[in-house]
Amino acid sequence: MKKLISTASILSLIAVIAFILSPEVKAASVTSISTDATSYQSDEPILISWSYGSSSDAHDGDWIGVYPDHHINDLSSGSEMWLWVQSLTQSYRAGVPDAAGGSVVFDKNGPVETGRQSWPLAAGKYRVFLIRSVAAPYAIVEMSDPFTVYDSQTQISIDQGAYFENDPIQISWSFADGIAQDGDWIAIYPENDGSTVLPRGSDLWIYALSGTQSYSAGIPPSQGSAVFGAGGVDESGQQSWPLPGGTYRAHILHPNYEAVASSSVFEVLGNVCPAAYEEVSANMHLAPSDADNVGRIAFSSCYKPSSQINDKLWRYLREDYCTDGQCVWAWLGDNMYMDSNNMDHKRNAYNAARNDQYYSSMGPIADPKIPVTGTWDDHDYAWNNMGKYYSCRQQSQNEFCHHFNVAESDPRHPSQGPNQQEGIYSSNLFNRPDGNPGGIHLINLDARYHRSPISARYGPCEGTSSSMLGDTQWQWLENELNRPSDVKVISSGIQVLPPTHKANTNSFCAYDGPSGTFVQANNILGEGDNSFSGTSYESWGEMPQERLKLLRLVQKSIADGNALQVIFISGDQHWAEISFKDIPSIGDIPTVRVHEVTASGIDQRWNQIIPNPNRLKLRETDSGSECALPFTYRGVVYDDCTTVDHHTPWCYTVPDDTFGGRSWGNCLPASMYSNIVSSKKNICGGDASHVCTAQANFGGISVDWEEQSVTLSILTPHDESAPVAASVSFAL
Repeated sequence: MKKLISTASILSLIAVIAFILSPEVKAASVTSISTDATSYQSDEPILISWSYGSSSDAHDGDWIGVYPDHHINDLSSGSEMWLWVQSLTQSYRAGVPDAAGGSVVFDKNGPVETGRQSWPLAAGKYRVFLIRSVAAPYAIVEMSDPFTVYDSQTQISIDQGAYFENDPIQISWSFADGIAQDGDWIAIYPENDGSTVLPRGSDLWIYALSGTQSYSAGIPPSQGSAVFGAGGVDESGQQSWPLPGGTYRAHILHPNYEAVASSSVFEVLGNVCPAAYEEVSANMHLAPSDADNVGRIAFSSCYKPSSQINDKLWRYLREDYCTDGQCVWAWLGDNMYMDSNNMDHKRNAYNAARNDQYYSSMGPIADPKIPVTGTWDDHDYAWNNMGKYYSCRQQSQNEFCHHFNVAESDPRHPSQGPNQQEGIYSSNLFNRPDGNPGGIHLINLDARYHRSPISARYGPCEGTSSSMLGDTQWQWLENELNRPSDVKVISSGIQVLPPTHKANTNSFCAYDGPSGTFVQANNILGEGDNSFSGTSYESWGEMPQERLKLLRLVQKSIADGNALQVIFISGDQHWAEISFKDIPSIGDIPTVRVHEVTASGIDQRWNQIIPNPNRLKLRETDSGSECALPFTYRGVVYDDCTTVDHHTPWCYTVPDDTFGGRSWGNCLPASMYSNIVSSKKNICGGDASHVCTAQANFGGISVDWEEQSVTLSILTPHDESAPVAASVSFAL
């Protein structure tokens, strides 16, 4: 017979279980002690807090002491700082401390242990202990997590307390002995991120050892400095430069994001554009007029007056190219270099550009003056790669107008007040040299003022709504292209015809996926294949939808009889080249060919092999390489492709058979150009029209109405034996 459990027993058991599981029954409180941070400078206050698990856990005579961490198993030696819990001083007062606990600050005004140099704490690692008993050995009731005190010699500072947006920030730092660690780094964080353990994702950072974002193993030196600014280091993927308006600190950080030292707070004054106070130099340009008779346009960009070695370029311009008084000079951007929000700095830089000894004595500004016009690019407009999110657009435009001596009646001029045009785009429709109207129509685009960000680092991405010119300027351009002229010359601070750089296209704001309008625009132009990849530097190819729109408008202008030829001129790249592009037919609008001359570098040069499938070539192979004409084969020199030992015309793509015949290709049919001229000097990658190592260069467009022809040229006057580096002529 089974033994039965009574009902009363069952109910008692249920009651016990219910009590155990009741949400009203909480875990017992525990005694704790902690500090307010994990690291401190040696003179920085330390806030200590504690509480008891219950009133029975507190005892008369309990005290708090700060000890080096390595004393965790032996508190027999004297503490660095201490006090009685009951009195919060070093004077004993009988009684049991409050179980709720309390807090105290140890600092230069806090409790000091008699006979010890307790404050400031020496550099090292410490803990705070809640201790019981008045004589050694002491009993540990509870202890805090370890914290680190850094010597005051470990410090970091900035060179001033406030900066305008985009002003460079000079940071200096030093380590006390034994403090520096492998992987320590320097970073700027917003002030509200604190100064103890910093979050991931700084605004700007470098490794203390390498001074870059590339890690090098080793302990940093005891001292270092760096400048954070335009063109400096920044953290990939962050909106790092310029720092937006706000308050910040610079920090020395261990690899675990623990701040070793922090600077004082500094402020970045966002959206502030200090006015110019320097007088505009009286040495002024002559602005062109629509009534001018013009047969030649000369142009260049990226002007660094201090880099010039003589006046040869300007002397050649004046004495050899612009000899008939029917010439205009166009600056195509980076007309001086001043990345700043400070308009006084920009005005000084513009003044210096005009007052330069070589420019003022032989350049367009000298007497008799050559009319000057143009556009801008990033380094004279704002700073590197910036567009419409530059906060001082209007103020910068005003300085541009002063530099180019824009008339007060011009819509770009600040005298227009609330009616001032937003952007520096402009045009001149010049007479032919014989005085008849409708000759060269020079259209200066502004690819900065209204331009959407190319990538997220320059402002919020706008996707397929990204614009290079903005709606108002697009409408203005369409109207300009509807004005009849013989030749339209369209200036742009950045290149137009080189195709999209195909690496990492998904980093461009305008990219909308493999089946989107970004890829479709390239496909329409016959450039969808990855072999059609252009410069990795700024270009219209970074917004292929906008580039297609521009080329279609140009194509329509020619088809409608409003232009016989359209030629783009551009700068920015620190080299020169000639490009062409056949714009595919659409509907009843036929295919048209357009050209571009890039001229950049006074005196600057960029010795790099840069891809551009649309670059003009002497003869081209089926692989897209340029024939290295003349070339040598089996001791014979060939000036053109040959069928010797091959069934179809071929050429070497290197000057001789040094590579055992490996670098060659089948020649494509000769182009429409029979008069390409190339000095084959100062070029990169064997491309006859890619001039990249000359001391300086400028471009030229000459229209001959009698011969009904146009000549595009790249001029390198410092090479007196071959001042014409490359040129090509074609029918008007």
